Amino acid sequence: MNKYPDVKCRNCGKLFETQIKIDPAIYKFAPGIRVGVNTFTCPHCNTQDQYSEEDFLYTPQQVLELASFGKTVRAFVEHIRLSETPLQAASELLSGLEQASTTGDVNKLRNTPRLLKLRKWLPNSPEKVAAYVAVAHVIFQILTREPSLKIEYQTVVNEIHQTYIVQEPHNATPARSTKLTPKKPGRNDPCHCGSGRKFKHCHGS
Repeated sequence: MNKYPDVKCRNCGKLFETQIKIDPAIYKFAPGIRVGVNTFTCPHCNTQDQYSEEDFLYTPQQVLELASFGKTVRAFVEHIRLSETPLQAASELLSGLEQASTTGDVNKLRNTPRLLKLRKWLPNSPEKVAAYVAVAHVIFQILTREPSLKIEYQTVVNEIHQTYIVQEPHNATPARSTKLTPKKPGRNDPCHCGSGRKFKHCHGS
């Protein structure tokens, strides 16, 4: 059995392995999330083309092995909820994930001392980071709006659906791929680093 999902070559029609492992549960949990496109070369006809995660073909066993996204969201929520300073914990998680997204270095993220308790749940490949950034960003935004709120799993799930799932007209053709980019803080929003200062006077300066 292939370790990674297949795609079907648009030129010759044959299947080939992608060499990319993305948790399919991400798209069942929040179907509007799109991680982006990847370029693959078909080993059968040597044709290079771009494929999004919508093109990936998973076997039932691969789905069982990879489907951990919902559990990861729960782990993030529990880690932050049980922290003495939830907003700071959310900020540290978000900053670490954003840095991993920029550098592609997931090992540095997974070895961050303050996040070692979450090591099991942190992304183990660059392809997963974008979706995890979205979750951490949503948690941070909820706590920024209501610092005294007891953060709950279902609250985060509802917010993700409202933030990232865009209702399209029935006749509209959905975009093939939309890279996930959380909303940039406004100038007068609290800075995402947890300093308590406005974004424009902190990391936005």
